[in-house]
Amino acid sequence: MEFLTIREFTAFPRKTRETLKRNGKIVLTNNGKPSMLVFDIAGKDFEALIDTLNRAEAMRLLEEVQAQAVK
Repeated sequence: MEFLTIREFTAFPRKTRETLKRNGKIVLTNNGKPSMLVFDIAGKDFEALIDTLNRAEAMRLLEEVQAQAVK
C-alpha cells in the first residue's frame, strides 16, 4: 500500500490519481501518522463497496469489544 502526505495529496492531484489507478488505494498521512484511507472507486459498484467497508468496520469494532472483555 502506498503512503502520501496530505500535503502531497493536495499539491499533486495528478500523482494522487495515478497512484490510485495503480494501487487501488492509498493511505494519507498527517505528521507521519496514518490519517485517511482513499479508495479508487472508478468502475466499481459503489453501494457494494460501502457495504463491504461497513461490514469490515463492524468486525473491527467487535474485535475491540471482545479484546476488552478478555482483559
